Amino acid sequence: MSVDGFPSRRLPAGRELVVLGLNSGTSADGLDLAAVRVRRRGTVRAIDFLHGKTVPYPRALRQRVLALAAADRVTPEELVRLDQRVGIFFGDQAAGFIRLLARRGTRVDLVASHGQTIRHVPRKRRVAGAWVNGTLQIGSLEQVAARTGCVTVGDF
Repeated sequence: MSVDGFPSRRLPAGRELVVLGLNSGTSADGLDLAAVRVRRRGTVRAIDFLHGKTVPYPRALRQRVLALAAADRVTPEELVRLDQRVGIFFGDQAAGFIRLLARRGTRVDLVASHGQTIRHVPRKRRVAGAWVNGTLQIGSLEQVAARTGCVTVGDF
């Protein structure tokens, strides 16, 4: 698979990065983990799939995520607490997956977390003078980084 964006564009020729990607969609049925090798050989950039798996959400956590996603009103405190809890789940699962990869001789350089999607707002509306729409993901990147010991990026 050829890629033109980060991180391969800035990757020096002959170098490789192993990136662990984390993602969960609106169904909150599980956390997808995928390890890929990003490499650059001359002008050719490629991503090679190494290993992946899906881990089901714990029942109580899934119920909380779905309830938050369906709620008409959410307090900032509820959002912050669930963001942290999802981050703990993501981080713990990622750390276990990183240990598994290490036993197989693969070292993860970077974690990239899309997060848990809790709301899509596709229709633009005017807010404070600007037309906006968007999607919101939760899953504290700080919790993931703390649990994995890896640089963690998100907010894609």
